[in-house]
Amino acid sequence: MATLIDRFKDIGLQWLEMRDQSRECTPLSAYCESVFPGPENAQTLRDCLSFLSDIDRFDRALQCFLAQSDSEVPCIPGYVFLEQIAAGGMGIVWHATDERLDRPVAIKVMKVSARNLPQATADFQHEAQLTARLAHPNLVPVYQQGVTSDGRCYYVMKLIQGESLAQRLRRGLSAVKERTELLIIFSKVCQGVAFAHRQGIIHCDLKPENIMIGLQGEVQVMDWGLAREINRKSEHAVKCIHAICGTPGYMSPQQAAGSGELDGRSDVFSLGVILSALLTGTLPHCFRIPNVADCTSSLHLQFKTLGVDPRLSRIATRCVSLDPTQRPADAIELAASLDDYLYGMEREKQRRQLWRKLAIASLLFAFIAAIGLFEYQRLWQSERSARNVAEVSRERTRRILDEWSLNVVDPWLELRPDELSPARCDLMERMQVQYDQLLTDGRQSPEVVAACAKSLRRIGQMRVINSDCEGAYGPLKRARELVEELLRISPQQLELQEDLAMICHVQGAMFDSLSPPLLDDSFSAYEVAISQLRQLVDQSHSIAYSRKLARSCISQAFVLRVMQEHRRGLELVNEAIDILRAPVADPSSEWLCKEDLASALNVRYLLFTDTGEPQLAEQSLREAIVTRDLLATAQPDFQKNNIRLGINYGNLGKHLNVHAEIDEALRYYHSATKILEPIFKRNPLPECRSTLRNVYSRRALVYEQLGSKEEAISDWKAAVSMETESKRPFLNARLALAEGSPLEAVQIVAALRANDQLASEQLFDFARIYARASALVGDEEVRHEFEFDALSLLDEALSSGYRVLYENDPAIIRDFRSLIRWPEVEAKLRQ
Repeated sequence: MATLIDRFKDIGLQWLEMRDQSRECTPLSAYCESVFPGPENAQTLRDCLSFLSDIDRFDRALQCFLAQSDSEVPCIPGYVFLEQIAAGGMGIVWHATDERLDRPVAIKVMKVSARNLPQATADFQHEAQLTARLAHPNLVPVYQQGVTSDGRCYYVMKLIQGESLAQRLRRGLSAVKERTELLIIFSKVCQGVAFAHRQGIIHCDLKPENIMIGLQGEVQVMDWGLAREINRKSEHAVKCIHAICGTPGYMSPQQAAGSGELDGRSDVFSLGVILSALLTGTLPHCFRIPNVADCTSSLHLQFKTLGVDPRLSRIATRCVSLDPTQRPADAIELAASLDDYLYGMEREKQRRQLWRKLAIASLLFAFIAAIGLFEYQRLWQSERSARNVAEVSRERTRRILDEWSLNVVDPWLELRPDELSPARCDLMERMQVQYDQLLTDGRQSPEVVAACAKSLRRIGQMRVINSDCEGAYGPLKRARELVEELLRISPQQLELQEDLAMICHVQGAMFDSLSPPLLDDSFSAYEVAISQLRQLVDQSHSIAYSRKLARSCISQAFVLRVMQEHRRGLELVNEAIDILRAPVADPSSEWLCKEDLASALNVRYLLFTDTGEPQLAEQSLREAIVTRDLLATAQPDFQKNNIRLGINYGNLGKHLNVHAEIDEALRYYHSATKILEPIFKRNPLPECRSTLRNVYSRRALVYEQLGSKEEAISDWKAAVSMETESKRPFLNARLALAEGSPLEAVQIVAALRANDQLASEQLFDFARIYARASALVGDEEVRHEFEFDALSLLDEALSSGYRVLYENDPAIIRDFRSLIRWPEVEAKLRQ
């Protein structure tokens, strides 16, 4: 059969050649009859005519396709077309202007001739829809899709003005710094492809030409026309099976062989080829050879010759392994490996810089100490000489302290704000004593006074971080007095304005951290800080001032939430988010910007929760989790971020449980404990302890709702172990209910009710215990007694100002629903 089909092909090619060379050509049917004459070939003649008729139709369609031109500018209302950017087999990309929003865009329009090809419209629409689904900073966003007046599909996307990675590579690698920049770009490519892999989508045509680097350093993965959905059997996916589509040299062996079972490891191979090109400066020779068996040995030798870091060499050779099981499972794993390498390089650089500063400071200390000893010997010459030497010594002492403050304290505040050793606390005590002694001399110059105020602010900040707010009050108050006095003399000095803003910001945190907090004082301090920083931003347009302004806005928004002024808080936190998004998007920005953005998003989640806007609250919380995940990848040792990531997971679990997404809630509770439990074992911080207690108790309520008694009891016991001794009885009461002992639970609560100073929240929780106990007790008389106590406690809690934030909370409804007067209780909860 195969031989007969090959003969049909030869006959068809001969006839097409005769038709193209002569105007008068034998008809196809007559030509075939001359090849297969006689009645014995009747069936073969019919098969040949059917086969060659299809070839003839395809040839005419192809000729029509090639003859048509796309030089005419498309007409799409609302867009002005400027010039062609690129052209491919199916479409043309135009540079255009969106008249409604006055912004540059790129529009991909189907070629006129493509309408004559089967499935062209469906494939074009599939490409647009799939690209629009991939909403990620490193994937080009799609704004609009439609059809032109002449029936051609198009879609509008972001215009990337810059150069492709291929163009960057053609310029050559001139320095190690440039190679590091390319690795950062490649890391962003991996993050974008990793996002697509999470959605079940593989690119299938990754190469330097499809990676754009914008003028602002943004990185975009382009051209998803050959992408496949590996977890979804759509009509387009079925068509792609066994089709060999891609770019030679970058395709994985499985893709080049037409394998229908492709997954993320095929893209990982292409990414490995790109990484090899970045490390060597060009596409390695082994990838240019068709059907090469294995490139790993050749690559390893080439990397060794060029002196490539062995860690990068291992990553690249593993990606291009011939066996798919030896490669990273997907781009997610590859991105993690590359980010670990880049993070190690950055930490090593920071460590070298910190040690260099410590060495310089130590040498200065030793040098000045030696000079001080020499000067001390001359004190015996005369009284006048003694006074001069004393003044010089004080000035030099101040400089030494300033060197330690700038080169030791400040880097530590930036790199390890959540870790303070006793030795550093002792150092702060000694520094404060030295500055107090310097300030007792009223003849100090304004420069000396300003330097002392700056260092006293640092001391206060360290004390606040160490939860010593009472010890921070004196240094901060003294620092503020000094700076305000200097500002009365030089009101336009930017450095003094910045110092005052930073002092007030730390004061705001101090007043907010007191027990009970001084909210009015905290609000006033933040107000001064924000006012000063707004002036600095207007005068200098510095990114550093903008970031400090964002931090103060976040802190004041949190204070406004406690003061029940939610709308004012939302205005401030939205301003902070708008300020921080730009530096976070900049690859050269500090990683602490991500921490600030995550904090702002978390405060906005709390404010939206308080104002009863659950969808906006969930959106902000998920954005905070994504930001903290990125920060955890970049800085895995940043313990403060890891704890707050666990808190965010727990809050999202609670939010989902309230809105009846129980399975998802349980998954996020598990994620929270997975992060927090190892941290607590290493360092039982109070914040970590309270968060774990809340997660265990909330997850226990979910298990009770699902009927998983053993899991619920286990979590209640874990929550009890995390609580302080004074607050354990309430959790013991919930544990007794879970174990089926309602009388024991009521006895525990009855003992707690003897306290006359109960908060409204405690009264509400006691009402829930009595209501739940009434549903479990068998005696009808005792049941009515418990119901009466539950209703009394509920009325008392609501009348004292308690507001139920989660009236749809399944756990609350489950506790109260068994009451005979449930409709009345439900109405009270929703007031």
